[in-house]
Amino acid sequence: MLLLEHESKALLEKYGIKTATCIFCETEEEAVMAARKLSFPVVMKVAGRGIVHKSDVGGV
Repeated sequence: MLLLEHESKALLEKYGIKTATCIFCETEEEAVMAARKLSFPVVMKVAGRGIVHKSDVGGV
C-alpha cells in the first residue's frame, strides 16, 4: 500500500511522532486559505496516487 504524504503524516501523528504541519487541499481556494493559516514561507507539493516522485513531475 502506498500512502500519500498527508496520510503518512497523520499515521505518524497518531502514534505520537511529530511532523511538520501539513494541510491537504484540493482546490486553489483551499490552498490560499491554508497558506493564510500558516506562517510564511510555505511549500506546496503535488499529491496523487499515480505520482511516486514529486520531482519527476515538477511537483514541489
